Amino acid sequence: RLTSTTARTPQRLVCTRVAITMSGGSFDFFNQNTAQPGQGGGRPTGPNGEEILVDVKCGRLLVEGKTMKPDDRKGRLRIARATDGLCHLQWGARSDDMPFIPEDDFIIFPQEAVMKFIPKPGCFVVKFPDDASRNMFFWSQEAPGSVTDDSLTSQVNAGLNGEAPEADSEQQQLLAMLSQGGGGGDLRGSSGGGGSATDA
Repeated sequence: RLTSTTARTPQRLVCTRVAITMSGGSFDFFNQNTAQPGQGGGRPTGPNGEEILVDVKCGRLLVEGKTMKPDDRKGRLRIARATDGLCHLQWGARSDDMPFIPEDDFIIFPQEAVMKFIPKPGCFVVKFPDDASRNMFFWSQEAPGSVTDDSLTSQVNAGLNGEAPEADSEQQQLLAMLSQGGGGGDLRGSSGGGGSATDA
């Protein structure tokens, strides 16, 4: 009896970068973690064209009764100005190989919130004076010595008011150099933290 066979060539599924074409541009799903340098050395932008005013490595501090429990995940606090001009306060888990997807995303208005450090090393609060229930607590995951408390406070408060921080001119120069073909790595790291309830 004659039989016919069809040779099957093993195939390997290769995961490649995915760009979704949308009106007004393309959206690179795997490129949300990295802020793209702005044109002409301007401020970096996010995947939807939003202007990133502040980007801080930090984890959440969860309030449980009269104590605070640290969320041990690597996190990112971002303040961005959307293309419609509204500013967003965002926090989400941070991963090198996954896109940044905010778990918290709030529209904020100038003078609505203020950031300050609390009496626990490396911990700070974004405080809403008119509504304490909205207060958000964080613990810094920036590498020791990479940024001072005063500088971080100044940058975050500027972002909360919809302003581009003035204290990061060196960072802007570096981004401009990178956009022109230079190279560099992220010099910041992460650290652990935690604390007990503290009045803010």
